[in-house]
Amino acid sequence: MKLTIKLLLLLLCVYQGLIGLEKVFDQPAAQQLPTAYQGRYRPLASTAEAWAAANGLPRAGSFVEMAWRSHFTPTLYNVPDPLIALPLKRPAGQWVSLKTLLNHADNFTPFSDSAFSHLKNTYIQLNQAVAQNQPERILLLTSELSQQLTKQYQALSGQVIEPTLTDPLFYPTSGQLYVEWIYVHYPWNALTLVLYAFALISFLFSFTLQSGFLTRSGIALALIAFLLHTALLSMRIYILERAPVSNMHETVIYVPWIAMLLGGSLALFSKQTFILFASSLIAFVLLLLLRLTQPAVHLENVQAVLNSQYWLVIHVLMIVASYGAFILAGILGHALILQTLWQAKHSPMLGNLMVQSIYIGTALIIPGTILGGVWAAESWGRFWDWDPKESWAFISSCVYLAFIHAYRFHKIDQYGLACGSIIGLLAISFTWYGVNFILGTGLHSYGFGSGGELFYYLFVTLELLFVGIALYCQKSRILT
Repeated sequence: MKLTIKLLLLLLCVYQGLIGLEKVFDQPAAQQLPTAYQGRYRPLASTAEAWAAANGLPRAGSFVEMAWRSHFTPTLYNVPDPLIALPLKRPAGQWVSLKTLLNHADNFTPFSDSAFSHLKNTYIQLNQAVAQNQPERILLLTSELSQQLTKQYQALSGQVIEPTLTDPLFYPTSGQLYVEWIYVHYPWNALTLVLYAFALISFLFSFTLQSGFLTRSGIALALIAFLLHTALLSMRIYILERAPVSNMHETVIYVPWIAMLLGGSLALFSKQTFILFASSLIAFVLLLLLRLTQPAVHLENVQAVLNSQYWLVIHVLMIVASYGAFILAGILGHALILQTLWQAKHSPMLGNLMVQSIYIGTALIIPGTILGGVWAAESWGRFWDWDPKESWAFISSCVYLAFIHAYRFHKIDQYGLACGSIIGLLAISFTWYGVNFILGTGLHSYGFGSGGELFYYLFVTLELLFVGIALYCQKSRILT
């Protein structure tokens, strides 16, 4: 009983610490609606609520009035007009503010003339109610206008905006917009992060206290976190109608999901909970980095260079999935080295799990790189051009192949392969982060960004020191 109480208190402290850490690193209160809302339809009530939430205002009471006030005097609140809810007939796919109704007599929307006239009259009445400060009438007319817009949009839902020869553009369906609203309005990333943190703490206590209850608790928490993680990715796929790997933000969500999937599968067959701890650690660290560096919700259309569902699935998904396998192998490699240095030997099962992770990662990155060349030949007219991303994918593949061959031909043991898994992890980290955020050149421009270089250099330095110390200790032990 005392142990349970202490554990609950510790979990509460960790949760409060995460919230405090987020407040320290998080950006100030958002001064604009999430990216997902730009140029997308949503009912006025939801819009007003989203605006109020984005600006730290209460969701009840006069939030509709506040939203309308910002609509009429947007500079007062330093936010863009939150009521961009009218689609244009020409050019198709663009949206304008409801204010446009005051400046145009003719129907400029794809709605019928009668529907447009009704919308305009309701909006004019709403303007008058706001000017006369009539809160009850404001709420009534807002609800009416929201219902009208919802009804008119349902006729457009899923229709083609702009026909093309390959991939026509469609208005999002009502289901997609509803799921998008759910995705934007709830802290899925933060909740998943907290569950992974609780799972890690349960595993740590179970390893220390040899408690079966804590082990089962850790497994359950990791499973719940993984299911929530899966829901997060599934919502992105449904909303955007593509694989969730078109930018750095999405890959930082997808890579830990792969690590969890692989770790859970290996744990199921090996009956070793440590690998589930390792994969949960990966998920926690990466999602925490995402939370601290990119707290805003990103729901972006796929860039033209990636606009192929076929190649996006069979090339990009494979390459990015290999990152998850290699990171898991690197974590297991660290554990194997530490265990060997501490106990003068390591668990054979731990070494086998590391080897399997390396094999799976290699089986993903090499075919993925070759298929990327085929896609490049189709899109850019050449199979290979030593683009930085291509070059570092090739370097990473060679690093792992070299260590795999050395291991298979008994030139190194599992301890040496563990050191190789860390060196390979450094190569993968540069392929994933370094090419995009440090080099920032090449045709693979969809993932470019900036920031964090100093922390990355520190990470590489510490990892090289760790490998150097590990090799020195192993050599000293052999000589003695």
